[in-house]
Amino acid sequence: SLQWYQRRVRGGKMKRKKNKQKQKNPPDFKRVKRKVGKKKPTPTNSIVPKIKAKKLLIPEQSTTNEKGIVSVRNLNLDDLIRRLSHYNDQVRRDALLGILELCKSNHDHLFSNLGKILQKVIEFLIDPSKGVRQALIGFVTKIFPILGNSIVPFFPIYVVYITSALTHLSLEIRADGLALINLCIKHYPLTISKFHPELLPHYLSLLSINQVLATKTQLDLTSGRPNAFSFRILALSSLNEFLNCIFKLEDQVKEKPPNLVVTNNPNDYNWNESWNKIRLVYKLSLIHI
Repeated sequence: SLQWYQRRVRGGKMKRKKNKQKQKNPPDFKRVKRKVGKKKPTPTNSIVPKIKAKKLLIPEQSTTNEKGIVSVRNLNLDDLIRRLSHYNDQVRRDALLGILELCKSNHDHLFSNLGKILQKVIEFLIDPSKGVRQALIGFVTKIFPILGNSIVPFFPIYVVYITSALTHLSLEIRADGLALINLCIKHYPLTISKFHPELLPHYLSLLSINQVLATKTQLDLTSGRPNAFSFRILALSSLNEFLNCIFKLEDQVKEKPPNLVVTNNPNDYNWNESWNKIRLVYKLSLIHI
């Protein structure tokens, strides 16, 4: 019918107009259909940064900079002292060697920080690591000839740590304590002899029969560690040198030792009782060697 024909023609015109509008307005972007398993292609406008670096070699390093006096590893004294409290024994040992390097290169730097260095370093006498204790003995060996009488005010602290080492459960730490006493006897005999009230009882305990039986371990000579036999010889030789220092001190003071006097003053020492104990322990030690 006519109405049906008109509706059909009008609908066709409308569809044609819509198709023309779609052709006039192009799409904003073209969507690329990717295949499964294919990587995304790099866009044409991508920027690829390239970084180039070159090494700068410095043949020599200045020992003085904004940090002050530094070691070979560019560490000053404060950095090295902080590393002395590190949990790793190798770091503690390297820090001790670094402080020794600074002290040997600049003596004024050593004397200006003497209290800070000596009070921190002596703590390694009872360190569980053998390498750290050996580094301490080497440090003291090199520093004592440089210091002179400047170390005398610090001797009470050193004696406290020495007595702590002599009463330690480890035989190696006790041997290192005797090694430090021998160094003190070598460089400061009169000063260390003034502390005989504190040190002589520990010598007696080291040479007593109970102590000898307790340390008769166990450790052999082939292990490189001190056994009971070698430790007793070391203790006897150290005691001999220490007694010689005491006799030299008495010759200088020109005072006779008191007879059976016991007071709170450490200088008033009960010599007769101590000599009898020393003779008895010495004889028993010779019998059991």
